[in-house]
Amino acid sequence: MKILILGFYGVGKTTALKDYPNAVDLTDVLDRSYDEHPSLERFYQYWNDDKYEIVMADPWWTDVIIKTGISFYTVIPDVDRKDEFFENYRSRFSLGLGGGDDQFCDYVGDCWSGWIDFYKYKLPCMECIILKKNEWMKDALDHIIKIESKKMRIVFYIHHLAFGGAERVTTVIANELVKRGHNVDIIYCVDFKSGYPLNKKINLHYVPMRVLPLRKKIKELKPDVCVSILPHNSFRLMKALIGLHIPQVMCDHQNVQYNSTKSGKFIRRYIYRFADVVTVLTKNDQKYIDKWCHNTVVMYNPLSFPRLQQDMGTSKTVLCVGRLGAYNKAKGFDRIIKIWGKIAHKHPEWMLIIAGSGNQEDYEYYNNLINEENVENSIKLIGFKPNIQDWMATSSIFALPSREEGFPCVLTEAMSQKCACVAFEIYGNINEILTDGYDGYVVKDGDLDAFQEKLEFLMDNEEERKRIADNAYESVLRFSPEKIADQWEEMLLNLVKK
Repeated sequence: MKILILGFYGVGKTTALKDYPNAVDLTDVLDRSYDEHPSLERFYQYWNDDKYEIVMADPWWTDVIIKTGISFYTVIPDVDRKDEFFENYRSRFSLGLGGGDDQFCDYVGDCWSGWIDFYKYKLPCMECIILKKNEWMKDALDHIIKIESKKMRIVFYIHHLAFGGAERVTTVIANELVKRGHNVDIIYCVDFKSGYPLNKKINLHYVPMRVLPLRKKIKELKPDVCVSILPHNSFRLMKALIGLHIPQVMCDHQNVQYNSTKSGKFIRRYIYRFADVVTVLTKNDQKYIDKWCHNTVVMYNPLSFPRLQQDMGTSKTVLCVGRLGAYNKAKGFDRIIKIWGKIAHKHPEWMLIIAGSGNQEDYEYYNNLINEENVENSIKLIGFKPNIQDWMATSSIFALPSREEGFPCVLTEAMSQKCACVAFEIYGNINEILTDGYDGYVVKDGDLDAFQEKLEFLMDNEEERKRIADNAYESVLRFSPEKIADQWEEMLLNLVKK
């Protein structure tokens, strides 16, 4: 692994270069001074001709490297070492070897703490390494090589990235892995425009929904590990990987017991056993899949947007989110409308808001239900809202009346926006998210009376709503993208090591 080094006076560079023959110092070759910015053409010439893999640049060079778009590391001594650093800097200046005079060092010294914060938290580098006491450039190189040795090339295979829970989770995990320096490619087989934000470093590849073109693309990318999303994509990728000796993770993003076609059941029973790892959403799913294969890992879905940072003020609103369906009533909106019909007249100041897309037939069906319950003045069907985070942030209560869910992202999202939540247990899956009576209320499946009781209790008790919402806001941290990505990274690294 060849490392191109720019700058770094007074941090033990000479000694480090002796220990790392693949680390090459081009500081003097590129010859930067106060008045001269080395041309990017000259930098690219060395970068491409000598095939460097890593750039290590001190703060004085970072503005040049940022212009190239190449990932880099920077190193800066800790604030309590600035005097030690400047002594060397002044010595170099007195000998005409660069560095700085007393006035320059005094100015930089006054700004040192602010510079460290800037380089550590705001600079778009791979990592800003702070040299602590008795640490030198050799220690920084050791650290960088340790990081680089863990880098993987990861391929995700999915049908599209336009919409849906599995698609959103895939983009969140891919973005987190790229932040950690891994190379990520996403292959998709249905040519829809991505509906979720993606890091610019993620490479997208459209490949038709056939095995041979997929195999050709995999051989071209040469990944360390492949991750397939949903059963049918997993089966196709498994066939494409035959004989390539590349580990495969098959990801299931559904409630495996109650949301399966005949072909889906076949894949889960007879194909998943050939995966290196199968990820499922809940412990219930794991227990079910383990009847046929014993290579399962529970991977909860990460939060897809940040926790509430500023209180926006809550209204007397109960919010439900999900796709409307006149025939597939998985989201249970017919249930919540019936419940609302029994309590709306007792709480005229409250509104029930249902957000989610649907066709004309869906809207007609639910509007008829609303009219039957005589609650047309206190229920609104607002359609799909891209800013659903804002709706959650201003709602007091979030209700999940679903009949079927795998791992409902909308529930953890509502928790992150300080909603007090009430949900059916959905075969026990919700118990892995909410602790009944602590950070939400969990109701036995199908018990509409109990759901109504918990919902009314929250509507009538502001202090209880606040207690539940505050607890939920803290407990949902275990689903942060960083923590879920930690689990993904560890799992993938272990597969690659094997």
